[in-house]
Amino acid sequence: MKRSFLAIVLLLAGIFLLAACGKDQSKTYEGDIEGADVITTLTYKGDKLLKQSSILTINYDENGISKSEAEQILDEQEKVFKGVDGVSYKKEIKKDKAIQKIKIDYETDNVKKMTKKLGITGPEKGKDYVNVKDVERAMKKAGFEEKKPLKDND
Repeated sequence: MKRSFLAIVLLLAGIFLLAACGKDQSKTYEGDIEGADVITTLTYKGDKLLKQSSILTINYDENGISKSEAEQILDEQEKVFKGVDGVSYKKEIKKDKAIQKIKIDYETDNVKKMTKKLGITGPEKGKDYVNVKDVERAMKKAGFEEKKPLKDND
């Protein structure tokens, strides 16, 4: 009886683990790039990076720049991202801050070409996908820290 129960528990645990491995997961990182606050979320499955969403916020007063200077900075960055397959770009120029939102879909047909054009971490040699661990290493090297998920207080 004990063996049967243990076998069922192990079987259910195995099924649960396999189901969890098949789901998309995400991690969020926060950092600072030349005075701008950046929040980036990586969505992945296994070791394959699927998507990256970033929000960059430039507060004019905190960075000692004017609204028009911030707009010029984002206009230059927009040139890099606009028209690239797999990338969506949006900017908002507000009274007190400028916000840039970038979404990168790593499941595009030519991920190698896209990552090279953007100057970001690309696929390892011989692979057709970007390894999430490589991107995490690059982010940590740039000073980003993983933001721990909020937990429910039951």
